[in-house]
Amino acid sequence: MKSIRWDERKNAWLKQHRGVGFEQGNQEIFTGSDMKKQNLDSEENALLASYERDEWRPVKDRKTETAKLQGYARNTLHKNKRINIRLAESDLVGIQARAVEEGMPYQTLISSVLHKYLSGRLTERQAV
Repeated sequence: MKSIRWDERKNAWLKQHRGVGFEQGNQEIFTGSDMKKQNLDSEENALLASYERDEWRPVKDRKTETAKLQGYARNTLHKNKRINIRLAESDLVGIQARAVEEGMPYQTLISSVLHKYLSGRLTERQAV
């Protein structure tokens, strides 16, 4: 089973906005109640579906795994080089608009897209 860290702010938010806290949600999961009746967001639905497919597995060495993932996060967030690039104005406007939709600065979006491309996590969409 996946280890879940308690977050009192998230618990309070859930109680206020969803009418259910961690305790009730946990009980409903383990008693087989249908949490999908709740108003879950897409991330919560994905987590619930993953749990129901029995995809969660414990890690062998939690401390080592945590340290490894924290290192990845530090390295991902460590930005120590500046670059200057020239873009078509229409591309910059499009990037800025998408960044607003994503709720982040456009420079962060550009950095994220480049990082995903280099790590192989950015894939082309199939034409419809």
